[in-house]
Amino acid sequence: IAESCAVAGLLADAGVLPSGARVIDVGSGGGLPGIPLAIVRPDARVTLLEATGKKAAFLERAVAALGLANARVIAARAEEVAHWPVEREAYDVATVRAVGHLAVVAELALPCVRVGGQVLAWKGRLSDEELDAGNRAARILGGEIAAVDRLVLPWSGAQRTMVRIEKRRPTPDRYPRRPGLPEKRPLGVEAQTRGEAENEGH
Repeated sequence: IAESCAVAGLLADAGVLPSGARVIDVGSGGGLPGIPLAIVRPDARVTLLEATGKKAAFLERAVAALGLANARVIAARAEEVAHWPVEREAYDVATVRAVGHLAVVAELALPCVRVGGQVLAWKGRLSDEELDAGNRAARILGGEIAAVDRLVLPWSGAQRTMVRIEKRRPTPDRYPRRPGLPEKRPLGVEAQTRGEAENEGH
């Protein structure tokens, strides 16, 4: 929960969470960081996106129990929701925690963010290879990595990496791809593999 509250501070410091901002927490799971963010920023409108039915049902109960009038739950896959006209490029910020490879995060989250908005990806250790692949994917999707903050949590010593991806142009209509494909064939990784194969062919 403390880590999730830190998200609000990072967003405020970066100036990307204005009053009344729309936020989508992609793959919300148990509601982190979405629920703490909705608590500490009651002015923000927070959508908790979760595909697993039992987790989405828990989120509904948690939102009701906490009286969070500024939060709502969508029980669906990100690959589907990002193609709904009312949800596509409709958010100022997307938060993503523990969803997977950075290239996958970019494909699932960037289509929901408006041009000028940002994706905040909360990672553990992040290799240079994953960062490079994530940036390649972001560029395909209309974004670019704007900042990488490497943090050490004072209460545990654990390392966290916060990656901010800025949306600079509309995402091509065909993204995200059909459910399951972003995880199976990540965009940036796929491009890197093709390039290596071509180089080997020469």
